[in-house]
Amino acid sequence: MLEVIQGFDRIARLRAWSMAEGQHFGYQDHARRQALIARELAASDSGLSMSERWGLAQAAMMQKIEVAIGPDDLFAGHFCPNIPGTWDEARDQALTTLEIPPLVIDPGVMAKRDDWLRAYTVPDWIGGTCEGHHTVDFHAVLTQGAVALVTEAEASAANQPEAGRAAASRGMAVALRGLITFAERHAAAAARLAESADAARSSELCRMAESCRHVPGLPARSFFEALQSVWLTYLAVGMMESPSANSLGTLDRLLWPYYQRDLESGAITEDEAGEMLAHFLLKCGSYAEGQALTLGGLDEAEHDAFNDLTRLFLRVILALEMPEPIVAVRIHDGMQAADLDLLARLTAAGNGKPSYYSEPRCRAMLTARGTPPADIARLSINSCMGVVASGKELDDMWAAIVLLPLALELAVADGRVADGTPLPELVPDGRAEYPTFDALFKAYQQIATSAVGCLTSHYRQDIAYRASYYPNPLISGLLDNCRIRGLDRYAGGPHYHSAVVEGFGWANVSDALVAIETLVYQRRVVTLPRLLAAARADYAGQEELRRQVRACPKYGNDDPVADDMARRVLNGFIAAVNAQNRPDNHVSFRASLHTLNLHVSMGACAPVGLDGRPYGAPLNKQLGPSVWAALSGPTAVLASAARMPTDELPGGQALDISLPAGMLDHAAGRGRFWALMQGYFALGGADLQVNTLPPAVLRAAQADPSAHPNLIVRIAGYSEYFHKLSRLAQDDLIARIEAGL
Repeated sequence: MLEVIQGFDRIARLRAWSMAEGQHFGYQDHARRQALIARELAASDSGLSMSERWGLAQAAMMQKIEVAIGPDDLFAGHFCPNIPGTWDEARDQALTTLEIPPLVIDPGVMAKRDDWLRAYTVPDWIGGTCEGHHTVDFHAVLTQGAVALVTEAEASAANQPEAGRAAASRGMAVALRGLITFAERHAAAAARLAESADAARSSELCRMAESCRHVPGLPARSFFEALQSVWLTYLAVGMMESPSANSLGTLDRLLWPYYQRDLESGAITEDEAGEMLAHFLLKCGSYAEGQALTLGGLDEAEHDAFNDLTRLFLRVILALEMPEPIVAVRIHDGMQAADLDLLARLTAAGNGKPSYYSEPRCRAMLTARGTPPADIARLSINSCMGVVASGKELDDMWAAIVLLPLALELAVADGRVADGTPLPELVPDGRAEYPTFDALFKAYQQIATSAVGCLTSHYRQDIAYRASYYPNPLISGLLDNCRIRGLDRYAGGPHYHSAVVEGFGWANVSDALVAIETLVYQRRVVTLPRLLAAARADYAGQEELRRQVRACPKYGNDDPVADDMARRVLNGFIAAVNAQNRPDNHVSFRASLHTLNLHVSMGACAPVGLDGRPYGAPLNKQLGPSVWAALSGPTAVLASAARMPTDELPGGQALDISLPAGMLDHAAGRGRFWALMQGYFALGGADLQVNTLPPAVLRAAQADPSAHPNLIVRIAGYSEYFHKLSRLAQDDLIARIEAGL
């Protein structure tokens, strides 16, 4: 496929390099960058504010970190490898000299959180923030330039009545100047290399040097400069915190004026532009995982936004066959048939790209939270699946994870986990007898809401601490409005600050509640204590009871009883999350069903299977049903999922489906696929992810990974090499594909 790209020999070398580095080259240098920042921070003037000290430290790191230009690079900017371990120690030592007080969470919140954590074995990060996941204001960088942003921040500092805000704006100005210096250092390095290069390479290096002298400090003047500006800015964002899951926004729209102008003037050809895109995307692909590129959709006038650059992006992505970046395409009814056909070709390639988003549903998500039309025009996908207003929003994915089956088990079990330990902080009054099913549901909802409340309270206190002691002036300076307000991104600077609360195992809860209502309250064939005891024993000696539980209606089969319960459970979770939003606080908590592969590991330690789930089996994945419960095929799954309250789940709600191998190789199959997807979106669905690899290929890759080193599969918002998944995750994926999920 690479042969379709101009300069494919060089592209092939870059692709091989990127694959050899495991797609995560940016992580190799992360400790050294953080150590340099910490050292500069420790050596800074203690009389300055923390915002100013961090801004100076970030600028100093960009002044001192090595710059690298590879022999095949068209664009300047690279992560540099380092010796692991040494810089982690140096960073820690430097930070201890700052005498920053430790984070102290309210004891009542910690008691509840500790109860929740001790009830099952999960990572401790479920109640904290997540670094990365930024979609900064590339539009401002391209059209205004960093110099203008510095001027804006300095003017804000001069006019701020509050000393703290003035200092924050000054810190952002200093960090943004550091970005300009970072580019100038690359310009100097390229110019030096040009002196000893052959004529052809010298010409490329001179263009690189000239571009880095101009961007991102000043507005881009060409398609090449626009790509160089975005890349250096994107690189710097990852250097300041984490390279993970930072996204690119709607680049086909942002870059379109430069591409169109250069094509019309003869400055570039389409082939040359394709080579530039290939270099740019390979740099992104070697950066880290979880980077989203959003394409298509409707423009500000609600016209089809697919343009020739969108199509070129897709053709290059198809040729590269790489896991990164994530490609999110906004789908609407006014699209051209040829564009749909191009997307189907990309899906048929079998690497899980693109993910399909319903334009009307995504707009409805932003509208439901009160986003004005001007900001809805900035709609993009943040990392795996969150819908955001790019450049205006801080979107913290994984602000909290709530294991909903635990809340149900606690309601049923008198507030005690399996070993008999009571959790009074979460269930202070214990359990009363439940004369009705509605009484049980109310108790479950109260416990789930209590868990959401304690985890979101932990998050609020965590970000307040970060805003005070760990501000990020560069990232704040690249989010619209932080510069003007003089507030860090965690202190209320951005227009929008979203914190995503993930609801794990919601469909397992729904299926369990249907079984409880049916068997305990309607048919009265079993008591609630007996059902709990059987489930905790994994139904040993109670196989008939397990059969009865599993025979009850299950979500994902287009069954109105199961789907009504699923919607009730989801509405309850959404209400619990929305209840945490307060007029006097800038954080907006948003419900999400994003699981990555954690539904597998969480299932291994999750509470008992009141839904009939075998002990240790995976939980349901994202908006989809449990694999063993989906008995009526993918069409029924789509029908069930479309009935869920999708507009209230802007943090993530992907639904996975698998298509038969070869289905998209002919027009009739592509027609059926589009009818299936458009029907799902018309009914209310929002996000569809597609795998097309046959299970036999995946089983062969399990048996002999070395024979399938480049096999790429869709996971949960992102794609990954199959051999990098755990055996449990591989088994789950194969089972899901065999079930059409």
